Amino acid sequence: MAVGVGFAAFLLASSGSGSAWAGGDSETIATALITVAVVDIGAVAASTVYVAEGKRPDKTYALVEGIVGAPQALTGLVVTGAIASHESSGASTISATLLTIPTFMTIHGLWGATTDTAESGALYGVSWAEAADTQLTTAALFSGSNLNRSLGVLEVVATTPQIIVASTQAARKSVHDSSGWLAIDLWAGALFVHGVASIAFAKTPEEPPLPPPPPNPPPPPPQPIAPDHGPLAPDDAPPPAPPPPPSPQAPDGKRGPIVPNTVHVGAMGLPGGVGLSLSGELF
Repeated sequence: MAVGVGFAAFLLASSGSGSAWAGGDSETIATALITVAVVDIGAVAASTVYVAEGKRPDKTYALVEGIVGAPQALTGLVVTGAIASHESSGASTISATLLTIPTFMTIHGLWGATTDTAESGALYGVSWAEAADTQLTTAALFSGSNLNRSLGVLEVVATTPQIIVASTQAARKSVHDSSGWLAIDLWAGALFVHGVASIAFAKTPEEPPLPPPPPNPPPPPPQPIAPDHGPLAPDDAPPPAPPPPPSPQAPDGKRGPIVPNTVHVGAMGLPGGVGLSLSGELF
């Protein structure tokens, strides 16, 4: 958190060492961020110790706190407004949260250095309330009609205790003493209403459209039909068998030679002896 605060402060503080910032000297930038963060944490811790002891801060300390916090707070307002005007995500919410710390230091320090009557608890609590409301108001104004749901949640959470405490204190005080509490009550109430509206009406970020489905694969080629698995198409019918060769025929009125493979020789009985018989087919 403190690193975010230190970043806003360093943007302004780096004007005296612009060459280091422009040159991208990461070690110098990191050293500056850490230094500012440590100073801010120490200032908030010291202010918390003062209020825990029931004391107002020393005027010298309070003046230094205000001077250290003021450039950070002013730069933080610019950063928060710039972020809120360009996007609707949670970046402006984070910026408003982080930069509430230097804004608190500014209000608490300058108020503490100039008052002799404010109670330590009121000084501490009201400084936090006004610091938060300042950052939230900046984010709300620069976001315009671009409502941010996360910022709305932060507004409701931050302003609900303010409304309760301010309303209670205003009811207990006289008319003259209650004016400051009423101002806080109205300021926090306006932010509360804006927060509720942001939660209810902020647009949900649209998800990117799904890619179109891939085209259907082409159908497989038809499988050939084997002859033994079904009837063949007319074009696939086998050619007819050739006709048998014609039997040889003898010319009309002529006797042809005996076909050798039809010749049969056998014995034939004759009167007075035995003879041979010869038979066969003529061509």
